[in-house]
Amino acid sequence: MSHRTPALSHPSVVDADSGLANHLHFELVLHYLFHGADRGVPLTVATFQLPDVEGIAVKELGEKIRSSTRLTDVSAHLGGRRFSLLLLGTTLPGARIAVDRVEMALEALGLEGVGFGLAQYRTEMKDPADLLKAADSAMNAAQAAGGGVEMV
Repeated sequence: MSHRTPALSHPSVVDADSGLANHLHFELVLHYLFHGADRGVPLTVATFQLPDVEGIAVKELGEKIRSSTRLTDVSAHLGGRRFSLLLLGTTLPGARIAVDRVEMALEALGLEGVGFGLAQYRTEMKDPADLLKAADSAMNAAQAAGGGVEMV
């Protein structure tokens, strides 16, 4: 297995278009990690939605995203133009560095103005949906500002 090959590469958990984790894989891992986060392990989620792009294959996007993240991060294509990262053991400042790397990789493809939303697990969050909702809210704020990174 190469350094950049995900440990789980079975077709049932990999998005065929992007080569990243699919929505099912993302949800399963998020639920698992969420319950570790309530025991003190930092967990941050990043969500982003790419603008309509022509001439860039989803597979190429997936390769750029995967190559700019750690092997321990879960990079997922959730469908359409929506992507997410699960960053285990990462606080908001560390997640900011992670999405800066993804943002630079996307800019190398000519994609600018992508809005990233970051949310870190907080004890008042009762289930994984709360964490995703917070990340999506931050992403919407970033998109409304014309791109960049918003953190909650």
